[in-house]
Amino acid sequence: MRCSATSRSGSPASRKTASNTDQSLTRGAWRSRRSWLGLLVLVLLLVAADQATKAVAQAYLDRPLLQDPVVIPGVLSLSYHRNPGGPFSWLARYRWSWVLGPLSVAATAAVVWWLVSSQVRSRLEAVVCAVIVGGAVGNIIDRLWLGVVRDFLKLTCIRWPVFNLADTFICLGVGLLLLGLFRADSRAAHTPAPTSEERSAPPG
Repeated sequence: MRCSATSRSGSPASRKTASNTDQSLTRGAWRSRRSWLGLLVLVLLLVAADQATKAVAQAYLDRPLLQDPVVIPGVLSLSYHRNPGGPFSWLARYRWSWVLGPLSVAATAAVVWWLVSSQVRSRLEAVVCAVIVGGAVGNIIDRLWLGVVRDFLKLTCIRWPVFNLADTFICLGVGLLLLGLFRADSRAAHTPAPTSEERSAPPG
């Protein structure tokens, strides 16, 4: 006896249920103890790199110099600055820039909560969140320890505020995260909605 195509492949509702189950398993597949340990190591490495470069910049650049050391001619040089404001000297001239410290802590806590919750859908998103957290923690350490953030990277090809590695990590992570969310929304928008027949079909 020949089986029908529906019998061999299952009803549309059962196929949809199986697809949702596979997506749920995929979302939770990276949440192993080894993955969490890897994310923690990544955050610690980024914080260490940020603090180490700031310490070197402070030791060698926090003095009167005839000329800023050039790293890439016409593109990047080194110039040490103590920034009381936000990333890229944002709000540095305002007296109430002290609120940036608590705001930074709150924003970092929000990213960590989003990371440990079920909102993160893949290992790549988790890595991107870890990059953001690593950069944020690097600048928070400066604010708590010194009351300012140490900046030392200066773009000479465009007019841009002096920044540091932590700022780079934050901007890179946020950019990649927004790109991933945009692509996910775009794929969802192009996914055809289930027909009335599929919605009314019994499972199994």
